[in-house]
Amino acid sequence: MLYILVGFIFGFTIPYLARRFAKFMPATLPYALYRIVKQNKTVSEEKRKQNTKYLKLKQKYFMRSLGWAIVVSAFSFYTSISLSNAGAPWFVFLLMMLFLLMEIDNRMMLLPD
Repeated sequence: MLYILVGFIFGFTIPYLARRFAKFMPATLPYALYRIVKQNKTVSEEKRKQNTKYLKLKQKYFMRSLGWAIVVSAFSFYTSISLSNAGAPWFVFLLMMLFLLMEIDNRMMLLPD
């Protein structure tokens, strides 16, 4: 059950993390991680609520996040059942990183070096 919960939480954040990393990919890894934590707020919340394109994009990201959450939690559950207790956490971690790299590659059409 723990693998399902962790997989759902990580899977839900995959599109967001991929977007942030793809946006700052030419930068170094510490700078990209810094920008994930401390974001620039350029548009006020009122203007975002009025913009219909932003609302559609927000809904699209939510549905994409929900889809990734279901896929990652299902793979995590299957992995926890099929592997022993010693190997399952490492394999689940590997699967999560591969799913994140797959989403980054989907955005940029090229995995970073």
